[in-house]
Amino acid sequence: MSVRTLSFAVAVVCVPLSASGQAWTRDQGSFYAGLSITTMAGNAFHGADFESIPLASTYRQLSVGLYAEVGLVDRYLTATLSSEVFRRNQLDGAGRTLGLGDSRIGLWTGLLTSPLKLAVGVVADVPTGDEAPDSAAARSLPTGNGKFDVTPTVAVGHSFGGQSWPLTHFAQLVVGYSPAVSGFAQQLSYRLELGSRVPLDVLDRFWLTLRLSGTESFASNQDLDPSLLSGLGNGVSVTALGLELYGRIAGGFGATLGADTAFRARGIVSALPIKVGLSYQR
Repeated sequence: MSVRTLSFAVAVVCVPLSASGQAWTRDQGSFYAGLSITTMAGNAFHGADFESIPLASTYRQLSVGLYAEVGLVDRYLTATLSSEVFRRNQLDGAGRTLGLGDSRIGLWTGLLTSPLKLAVGVVADVPTGDEAPDSAAARSLPTGNGKFDVTPTVAVGHSFGGQSWPLTHFAQLVVGYSPAVSGFAQQLSYRLELGSRVPLDVLDRFWLTLRLSGTESFASNQDLDPSLLSGLGNGVSVTALGLELYGRIAGGFGATLGADTAFRARGIVSALPIKVGLSYQR
């Protein structure tokens, strides 16, 4: 699956406000690093017409995702890395693949700090996964898509609340456009987040984030390859709702628990991914 398919790809580790995020660029020398594990299993596949098609066997996926960002120049330059450092795909009774998944490298610059946070970036997809497994039984289970492209991206964010209002919030919208490359149609990706916390001792360690995210491929139904169960082929589209709880532990460490569910999808297995993560920032 492309890392732009945010609902089912753990290469994207969504970042709470306390860990900045794309609209909040970092100060020079500050950094964030997060490691997450996501697991899912499903018995149906979303076909070309967004319909649910039963599978003869259960598809299972286990992924380990790494997300990091570091401030290089105050406000004007933040670098990001998002990588699926391990991915295992399995179709019960048919075969499995495991290894390194794909990666993304980004550079971000802040344009506005008030009244809204506005940043723009370029994110390069790096095909570090295996797009063509050797085993005939596992060819529908690649760990990468073999695609290199560059996605211009815009992020806008705002924090608000507190004072007379009992909660503090952040809101962020991230939109990226991927031009067509060999074997893949153009894509639009998006993520809309609303995070909230209670500004009281102990409770202010926790952020609860509601997320609408997805990818819209402009490929035709005929371009979709239904044999690629791992969701990495051309034509994958998904719209999903997610809920994530982030807790600050101590000394810069934090933990995350989250889940996403798609209510509209094409070219992916129907499943509920569950993610747990550990992060550190300074």
